[in-house]
Amino acid sequence: MFGWLLLTYSFKSRSAIGHGRPSSAAGVVLISRAVPVELVEPISRHKRVRVGSEVMFKCKADIHTTISWYLNSTRLIDSRGVYVTRGVDRSGGVATSELHLQGVRRGDGGRYSCRSEQDSTDSDSVVLTVRDTQQRTSITHVL
Repeated sequence: MFGWLLLTYSFKSRSAIGHGRPSSAAGVVLISRAVPVELVEPISRHKRVRVGSEVMFKCKADIHTTISWYLNSTRLIDSRGVYVTRGVDRSGGVATSELHLQGVRRGDGGRYSCRSEQDSTDSDSVVLTVRDTQQRTSITHVL
């Protein structure tokens, strides 16, 4: 689960009159909501492609987490035709991860999701359906 992140910042100032002793103190408490893990591409929760196609899924989460990808609850690793790229948007406090599938095969079909490993939360999932590339042919019989 994601929750609230509490950051506290305080400071003390010194004045020449106080001979180096703190003359005043102040503090501020910053409260921000952690970014939930979210599948941002594709927008649709069902994607259909043909064998041999390329597919990309994109996920975002809190900057302080590691994002992992899953197919039918099995963690994916870089392998033939499967690779992951990672990015960071420090100004927004967001980490991104893209899962790329190249030369999609029928066995690549299933339910894809990303997970924030920091708090073990999963994104929504997208179902990938892979269709054969067979083209229909018409046969004409001449007598």
